[in-house]
Amino acid sequence: MTTDFSAENQAKITIVEGWPDRLPDFEPLTCTGLSAPAAAYWIARLYRRHPQPMLVVASTPAGGDRRGEDLGFFLSGAETPLLRFPAYNLLPYKVLTYRNETAAERIQVLYQILAAGRAPLLLTSVPALMHRILPKRALLDYAELVQVHEELDRDALTAKLVAGGYTRTPIVEELGDFSVRGGILDLFSPGFPDPLRIEFFGDTVESIRTFSAATQRQTGQVTEAVILPAREVILTPERLTPLVAAIRELAAEADVPGS
Repeated sequence: MTTDFSAENQAKITIVEGWPDRLPDFEPLTCTGLSAPAAAYWIARLYRRHPQPMLVVASTPAGGDRRGEDLGFFLSGAETPLLRFPAYNLLPYKVLTYRNETAAERIQVLYQILAAGRAPLLLTSVPALMHRILPKRALLDYAELVQVHEELDRDALTAKLVAGGYTRTPIVEELGDFSVRGGILDLFSPGFPDPLRIEFFGDTVESIRTFSAATQRQTGQVTEAVILPAREVILTPERLTPLVAAIRELAAEADVPGS
């Protein structure tokens, strides 16, 4: 069934009278001719009537931002997990540019989809979907729940941070940074507005605090935290060896010198 809501096809609106309260489940339904706010209204109403996982794809990131504002308005007051899956802002001829903030947002959204208590409404754009995402199994295997008063292998956690794309630095200032000083592990993980400071007594987590990346002063305290990867590629030692071998093979085929 194809329904056109444009002015010259007003008569066809009666075909779907009652939509989206009664959504046909036997064939696709195409609606065209709606303005952006009207489309957002119908999407919001459809989700309210049929709270199932829904993916809304805009053609551009800017269009997705505008659609998100409209959806936020029509869904205001509702306990709807409206999630926004962003695109990388890569400039022409700058394909190696990597935004830590964007990677963190994407990983956080993927984890929220898995952990959501209700069916999520996911808003994204075509460019955002053009990049490969972290596999579900890899994200679940990597996610590490850290709780106060529980034992934790610090060396294993540090190795997991490196595999997940974290960078060891003297001071934690940006997403994806981590540092180790005696029995203190600082890290800035996706899902938290501030870095975390995990204090150990031996192998036991004594406390988990949040602190300001700018002033390094404590801002709060939590009893548990889920540590997520900082990049969308997890390079464990088992995966790193064949990857390096494949890169060297491609370099040899392209006659690119390498070590």
